[in-house]
Amino acid sequence: MEFGQSAEDLPVARVGDLVFAILPRQGGHVLASAWRIARPLDALKRSDFYSHSARIVIPG
Repeated sequence: MEFGQSAEDLPVARVGDLVFAILPRQGGHVLASAWRIARPLDALKRSDFYSHSARIVIPG
């Protein structure tokens, strides 16, 4: 497991072949994912993520 920030300062994580990001969307946040992206986490952009699967509530 690897955690970091994307090129656009989004929180991201890599677990095996999957990469996840927390994206701001419609007054909240969603969990986005992508598959088989080999670039470093700090090189990823929002456009790399194509699946939005869950709404996330971030306290505070």
